[in-house]
Amino acid sequence: MSDIWAIMIFVPFLLLVPIFRGRSARGKVQDMLEASFAEQVTSMDGVEVRAIELEAVHRWFGIAQWDRSGKLMNLDAQWLCRAHDGSYLLVIATGSMPEKETVIHWTWRHLSEERARQSLLHKRKAYRAVFGTYPKK
Repeated sequence: MSDIWAIMIFVPFLLLVPIFRGRSARGKVQDMLEASFAEQVTSMDGVEVRAIELEAVHRWFGIAQWDRSGKLMNLDAQWLCRAHDGSYLLVIATGSMPEKETVIHWTWRHLSEERARQSLLHKRKAYRAVFGTYPKK
């Protein structure tokens, strides 16, 4: 009977370990992205703007691929950012690990408010947080 209790405790533990490892790894990627983002500078209407001056209003986490040893091989993410003047940017991060260190490249795309709204149409909670009310059908 005690073997059954041991199994009933051990099996759920085995099922939960990968979930917690995945969340931990995702947190590391988010930290890496935020640190890299803070170092970036972009040009808006001919004026240099530091990334930390932008407000990341929504983040889409794409993929993160790890090798068997636990090293990050590839990643991608997209952030919708709002500048101090109310303009929007889609910031795309792609990362790879050609050598020992992960290299993250950032691509900046200016968006109209309409395109920014469209990008959040399928994310009701995020849409309300950024623009107030969700559009009626």
